[in-house]
Amino acid sequence: MIYVIFLRESNHQRLSPIVGLQQETGGYVRFIHPVYRGTGTGESRFLCSRHSYDEYVIDPDLDAGSRCNRILDALVGTGTDPDRDYMMLLTDVPQDREELLQWLRSMIHEISGNENESPDIILGKTVCGSTSLDPIVIESREVIRSPGVYKDLSCSINATAIRLATLKACGGFSEDPKLEGYDMDLFQRINKIGRNRVRLIQNPITVPSGTN
Repeated sequence: MIYVIFLRESNHQRLSPIVGLQQETGGYVRFIHPVYRGTGTGESRFLCSRHSYDEYVIDPDLDAGSRCNRILDALVGTGTDPDRDYMMLLTDVPQDREELLQWLRSMIHEISGNENESPDIILGKTVCGSTSLDPIVIESREVIRSPGVYKDLSCSINATAIRLATLKACGGFSEDPKLEGYDMDLFQRINKIGRNRVRLIQNPITVPSGTN
């Protein structure tokens, strides 16, 4: 199962491309959409399950890393299999439905084989506006173009699926509000624990770069 977490709250029209995709991917994908409510308590909980996605209440005053950790903790506590399930963040809802469907099917293909060969990380290439973002190896600045084990991996967390067990083993996301680049910090800690068996989705996904 891949849990796709949208970080930006969207209206129903912008969520329309994901309608029916859970069924069309054979139930391998679950979408989680945030509902930001300023409670001042750090509240975060699943609100309700709709036809095509789940809504999750989260305090907007939390930093990005804290938001991600709240959702991660909730997922691990709701009957997931941390060794076989993945969490993926998307800053916004891709609007090309067919492109999104084919991209998700490519993701599913990478995790549906032998459990012992399942990757820790499935890297997705994204296109945001006119910018193409490719995962790299930090030391050499080499763009990753093939599967393997990379000891100095770095990439945007956007459109990257990470095994839940790997996220928990490295301590999850940093909750330091002063930290810039919490995704780079996360991959540095994943590198340290050696859970960096990588697969790569060759076809990129287009993610909106504007705001609602």
